[in-house]
Amino acid sequence: MEKLFVGKIVTTFGIKGELKVLSVFTMSEQVYQIGQTILINEEEHQITSVRKHQDHYLIGIDNYNDINLVLQYQGLSIYIYRENLQLMGEDYLLEDLNNYAVYDENQLVGYVSEVVPSEHNPLIKVDNRFYIPLRSAYIKEVNQQEQKITGERLKELIL
Repeated sequence: MEKLFVGKIVTTFGIKGELKVLSVFTMSEQVYQIGQTILINEEEHQITSVRKHQDHYLIGIDNYNDINLVLQYQGLSIYIYRENLQLMGEDYLLEDLNNYAVYDENQLVGYVSEVVPSEHNPLIKVDNRFYIPLRSAYIKEVNQQEQKITGERLKELIL
């Protein structure tokens, strides 16, 4: 089963066993929800509480309600099994876009060489030359079957 990195435990929060998680994963809302199974240090844990706090998620796992039970997880990474995301139809992960062909209308402009995740403005880097914001102003279609991204006005972004 494929594991995906979805966040890092920054520290604990309060004395009731909550973990403070930093995540730039694009589908965080599908990960950080009650009942979801996550992996910490190769061990499966169940999320039993979740709430947002500023730019972090505060999660409780396995009904632990004491800070002493979760101190060992500080600084560790959180993973999820890909199949637990339950991607629907047109949903895709940013990581999946690597090596997709990028077209400006019908003209090939290059291939995705890097994906720069961000909650507010994710970018794709084309042939290590220029970036394209994944916004509807530029991207018109992401075709997963053909591994192709079609946009318009992309040449405006090339320096």
